Amino acid sequence: MRPEEQTVLETHHLPRGLEIDVDEAWRKLIARQFGGSAGRGFSELIQNFLDSYPPETAWKDRLAKIDTTSRSITITDWGEGMGPERLELLVTLGGTDKSDDPRKLGTFGIGFFSVFNPALGTRCVAVTTRCAGCAVELRFEVTTPGERPRLESRVLAELPPFSTKVEVMFDRDGSSARCLEHARRSLRHYPCTVVVDGEPFESIWAKEGLGDVHAFDRDGLRGLLDPSPGARPRVTVLNKYEHVIDAPLEFIAAGGRAVHGDLRDFRRGAVPVVQNVRVTINSNELQLTIGRDAFFVDHAFRRLVDVLAEELADHLALHLEKALDLDDERDLIVANQYALASRLSRHIAAASDGDGGSRAAGARGAGRDGLVRLLADAKVHRIAGRRGYFSLRDLATLKSADLPVFLSPRERNTRWLAGQFRHDFVVVPHTRALARGAPDLHAHIFGEVFGHDSVVDLDEIDDHPEVITSLVERGVVDRDAVAPKTRVLSPLELRPAERAFADELDILLRHPTVLDAVRTNLHLPAQTISTAFFTVDGETLRATTGLFDDLGRLVDGAATPHEELGRLILGIRKDHPLIERLLVSEDPNRGHFALSFLAHELGRCQRLLAPQSRLFRTVAKRLFGDMRRGLLESLTSEDEESPVEGG
Repeated sequence: MRPEEQTVLETHHLPRGLEIDVDEAWRKLIARQFGGSAGRGFSELIQNFLDSYPPETAWKDRLAKIDTTSRSITITDWGEGMGPERLELLVTLGGTDKSDDPRKLGTFGIGFFSVFNPALGTRCVAVTTRCAGCAVELRFEVTTPGERPRLESRVLAELPPFSTKVEVMFDRDGSSARCLEHARRSLRHYPCTVVVDGEPFESIWAKEGLGDVHAFDRDGLRGLLDPSPGARPRVTVLNKYEHVIDAPLEFIAAGGRAVHGDLRDFRRGAVPVVQNVRVTINSNELQLTIGRDAFFVDHAFRRLVDVLAEELADHLALHLEKALDLDDERDLIVANQYALASRLSRHIAAASDGDGGSRAAGARGAGRDGLVRLLADAKVHRIAGRRGYFSLRDLATLKSADLPVFLSPRERNTRWLAGQFRHDFVVVPHTRALARGAPDLHAHIFGEVFGHDSVVDLDEIDDHPEVITSLVERGVVDRDAVAPKTRVLSPLELRPAERAFADELDILLRHPTVLDAVRTNLHLPAQTISTAFFTVDGETLRATTGLFDDLGRLVDGAATPHEELGRLILGIRKDHPLIERLLVSEDPNRGHFALSFLAHELGRCQRLLAPQSRLFRTVAKRLFGDMRRGLLESLTSEDEESPVEGG
């Protein structure tokens, strides 16, 4: 073929009879193949140099040289050169012999043409290579930017002292600098040997063995773990040493899907939570998207996450073993107890059967298993009423098999029911954790270790009557403790001030709107409602009010047939501080203040009337609103009956 007849060839074998406009495809390809700077296209020539060596060639033995001038950039290698078939593929749009070889970096056969991006002002690309015992030069001359270049070829008289050299020439300044910038970015991650403008280029792999940088090679994945004080933990993922993504550790742990931005992401992949570290990890098997800047979450990626987790666990175990005071590491320890809770559960269960390890067994180099031993023995949680701190293993030893683990994270209810329930201890767990914590922090840690049905949060128990019912049925709580003995006082047992106060409330309760609010919202068909003071044995009842029938029996949802109610008694706890204060108040509207507060308390009685209902908050809110409307009506009617002073 004569040189003047040659051009870049289009691919002719199109599936299913498809036809394309090759010229239009060329324009789109060279201009839009990569986002960002057009200089990124030169990175494709770096991949071509690496693929020019036989796949079994060690990375450090893959040599190249890059030289630049103000308007050119050249890359030279000492690989295998190009045979006739490869030369034909080079000038064929989409031609490649790499797609079926997983050891090669290139795939699609279009990367070479990205250096023709019009934004670079490419004037000519010259390729000189050894081919079948001789030297061949191909020149791609750009006559019109954006159009396919004219191709010229010739056989050289002498073999060059290299295998392949590619020189890209531009018609403007700055383009070679843009290409060199991206070349340095790419070369930063390749463990090959490259000289750039006469100076050896050092990749990140030169850090191996320096300072605290830890290099690893596990299960076919190679990486670096670089402690970086003050840095957010991040992971750089490489595929055949090509940069794919740089992301926060939790993003990688979660596989990039449904990321919460807290400890739940670490928990998904059982990845340890670490601080101040940067990780670079290379896989040769990731399945990349066509843009090569993302990957599919398949078995290769999951293996990468597993290896990453093992290496981070070793790093963290070493850090904890060297820590002078674990008190300073409690947030970190609790975060990892959450992330690795399922493994902690298995470890502690095995230890109770006599198969588990201990801290003395050592954690360094044992991956997550070693770290879990440290986490199981870390004394980071408190027990209410006891000194010192306790580990999860301690709690497992102290816990009775038939009793739940009771928690009070905010220490609001460590003396629930005045302690009148069967328990070994009440845990006051460490409440802070790194990586923004998790909404189910303690529920997950203690639920995994001790069983989710065996953990009771006392701070929240008043909002979960079904939990109380279960504890009563299991014999953990005495029924009398949650339904204490009460006694309604007769009028003869009251002081005059107390009888007068009760009479004021009775007048308000006879108001039709107030009476209807109680009947409707609590579903109690009482004919009348009156007040009475009552007392409680013990200090277990929190509510100010109680509902009683006309025989003085406490009304609840199970024991009282509501259709038999005639007169409903609204009980007022005699020794409540607010009631005691109102009794000595001279405010003429004190009854309204009392009834407003009691309306709120009545809503809480809904839990007695319907223990399984989750709507008591809604009922309480509606009851309070309806009763308040009745109180306002009573106040308005009183104002209308009062004489008007002034003229």
